[in-house]
Amino acid sequence: MKVTRTIFGIAGAMALATGIAVAGDDDKKRLSAEQKELFSMLDADGDGVISEAEAQRYPELAQRFRDYDQNRDGVLEVAEFARFEIPDEHHTPEEPPMQ
Repeated sequence: MKVTRTIFGIAGAMALATGIAVAGDDDKKRLSAEQKELFSMLDADGDGVISEAEAQRYPELAQRFRDYDQNRDGVLEVAEFARFEIPDEHHTPEEPPMQ
């Protein structure tokens, strides 16, 4: 009985993880080409989210970061970033400081 619960628990976790990955792909489809490019440039560490520190490279986003961070987890997932409308007169993100 305990083995069965463990197997179902593992299967459930795998299904949830797969669902999250698919949702992320669906969210990316909602971004305009310009948003996709900006998201990729701002996601300096490539972890699939934009941290508040990464957002500082783009002042228009940095100013409203907390408004877009709906779940208040300190990062913008693709779905949250999709709400950000890139201003007509936008600039390229600043280069991160050399380490």
